[in-house]
Amino acid sequence: MKLSDFQIVNKPKIIDLSYKMNKSFEPNGKIPIEINNRVIITKIKNKYEAIVTLKLGIFTDNKSDNVPFKIKIDIEGHFKWNDVLENDKALLEILLHQNAPALIYSYARPTITMLTLEGNMPPLVLPMINFKET
Repeated sequence: MKLSDFQIVNKPKIIDLSYKMNKSFEPNGKIPIEINNRVIITKIKNKYEAIVTLKLGIFTDNKSDNVPFKIKIDIEGHFKWNDVLENDKALLEILLHQNAPALIYSYARPTITMLTLEGNMPPLVLPMINFKET
């Protein structure tokens, strides 16, 4: 087994988190989950490294009063790569814009599940996201 030329340094970390429960929420059937996301890539000058920040909003764009909560979470990962990837710009861009956010998202999902559970609600397990199409 060969390790990837693209690696995360340590584990992703939450840099901002906001949870607002809607105390007047009235469940009336299944509510479709609303997730918006934005990826910010900050390359570190003179290094083969970048900070990838994933900003997630759950029900944050919904103007209705009938959502159970609104959550915002910003989570970032520090990634590094070698000179092989540095010279393959197309592959590096895919890794930074698709693979890195997908990896970071996998750390955000259990955080959201626990947060909703602690809010005395049914735990929300976020669905997988295809970052190739976002």
